[in-house]
This record gives sequence, C-alpha cells and structure tokens, in this order.
Amino acid sequence: MAENIWLAISESDIGRVKEFVDNKTFSVDSQDDYGYSPLHAAASWKNPEIVEYLLEKGANVAITDNDGDTPLHTCEDIECALLLLKAGADPKVQNKSGINKKRMDLAIESVMENEEYSVAKAICEYSGIPYEDPTLKPEEKKIEAAEVEREIKDDVNLDEIQVDIGEMSSDPLANVLNVEGLLSEETLNEIMSYIFNNPEGLDFNDEEAIKARVSEYLIQNLSKKNTTF
Repeated sequence: MAENIWLAISESDIGRVKEFVDNKTFSVDSQDDYGYSPLHAAASWKNPEIVEYLLEKGANVAITDNDGDTPLHTCEDIECALLLLKAGADPKVQNKSGINKKRMDLAIESVMENEEYSVAKAICEYSGIPYEDPTLKPEEKKIEAAEVEREIKDDVNLDEIQVDIGEMSSDPLANVLNVEGLLSEETLNEIMSYIFNNPEGLDFNDEEAIKARVSEYLIQNLSKKNTTF
C-alpha cells in the first residue's frame, strides 16, 4: 500500500489518493521537497481520473514546483492537458529553468522539449497557439506552408474583390479596403495598421501593390489561426 499520495498516484490508486485527502494526511496542494504537488504527479503519470478528482477538490492548477513548473509543464497526456486548460492552466506561463537559468521556458515549450508532441498539439489547438510539427522535415514544412497559402488565397481572392462604394475613390488604398461584407472592421483595422507599419517599397498610388500587401498580411496572419497539423 502506498505510503504517500505521490506513490498512490504513480500506482493509479485513486482510492488511496481519496483516502489521503479525506483523512487530511495530505491536501490536494501538498508539495514534496521538490515542490511537486499531487496535480504535478497526476499530469505526469497520465492519469486524467486523478487529475479531475484533484481539480474537483480545489487543487491549484497554477501551483509551481521548485523549478517554477506548473502541472501543465510536466503533463504527458492529452486528456490531462485539456482538463488543466479548462481549469485555467496557462500554456504561456514561464518557469525558472533553461540554459544557465537565463532562458525561461513556457509550459508549451516544456511539453515540446519532453517530446510530447501530441500533447503540445492539443494544447496549441485549444489555446489558439500556432503549432509547428518538429517531426516534419524542412521539405515537408515548405509543402505544408504552400498548401496553407493556397487555401487562404482560395478563401480570399483579392483579384475577385468587388468594390461597391458608389463611386470609386481616387484613393487606391480606400478602393482595396472598403470592401462591404468581406472582412470585419477589426480585421480591416489590423490590415491598415500592418500596411502603415510596413510601408517599405509600397506605392500608395498603386492599387495592385496595395492588394499584394493585403494578401501578404492575410497569408501571414490567417494561417496562424487556421493551420492544423
């Protein structure tokens, strides 16, 4: 029989875990000499049932060990990761590790470093973080990027944009951006900001050049939102 809650978790003995918590031998936020909590252990040992139980009992999803790792940093299971995220875990929280303690790793980076790529992908998809598959060869990445670019161009074909603003403006930028019903006001504002912050080599009197710059923005930014691996 496990002598402490961490051993019970390593043995997937949820009955023993509940016994420790119920008789207050250990709390859901107890930490060992290394700052490791039951939630760290359950996430690392790939036990979503225990993770869920600990969270229901009020375990702190942001608790850190001596290295600054949260349970999400140590997670090695997709279901456990999703439970932690739904409970408020931050995939971008930093720990204190890294080369010579100068580089601080995000939770998602730690999962990647542990080569838990399927877990990292699930975290990225849930959190809206762009995911780049490290197992792909450079040639495969280029092919994938080209496919994403084609999909975006198919969805938003600037050459086929119909501008309906009564009379055509004498301002080429207005002709490109005043597109009724195609893009949201928020997206239009983002495009405007991008264009004015990246004016290098752009002729504001050249409508085709402006279209190309808008297309460049869409490819760079919408791909981050739409890419799945």
